[in-house]
This record gives sequence, C-alpha cells and structure tokens, in this order.
Amino acid sequence: MLSTHAASRCAGRAIPLGVIELLETYGREVRSGGCSKYFLDKQCRKRLAREVGSMALRQYGRKLDTYAVVADTGVVVTAAYRTRRIKHK
Repeated sequence: MLSTHAASRCAGRAIPLGVIELLETYGREVRSGGCSKYFLDKQCRKRLAREVGSMALRQYGRKLDTYAVVADTGVVVTAAYRTRRIKHK
C-alpha cells in the first residue's frame, strides 16, 4: 500500500508499482530511522533473475536501481532512485 506522498513520488519519478513489489519481495531490508529501507544488491538481483527470470531485469532496467522506505505498518512512505551506495551490515 502506498501513502499519498509515495504515490506522487513514484509518479513523478516514473517508478512502476511492480518495481516496489519486487523491492519488498526480493530486496535487502535495512532499518533506518524507524522504518525499513528496501533495495536490490547484487545477491538480490541474482536471486530475482533466478526466480523471476532475466526478462524482469531487462524489462525494468535502470528502474531497479531504486529504494523504497516502508513504515512498520507496511505502508510505503517514499521511493527514489539510488544515487549513492546504501551502507548495510
């Protein structure tokens, strides 16, 4: 479920809802500021290609270089393109 802010950000940044679903399903979760941040690292992309197929990777292309911030209630707060490496342990 998207918040109003997340819906406007996704529309403005041309991030499809399918990408948000892939991030939540296959992405790595990092806790940050009381929320969870989901993104695809190399391991997650390999698992995505293995389970969904490389067509999904080709279909979305650069749009998979995004991250989504999800509140503890399960609502997507915002989504944006990654311009920097996300530090995680």
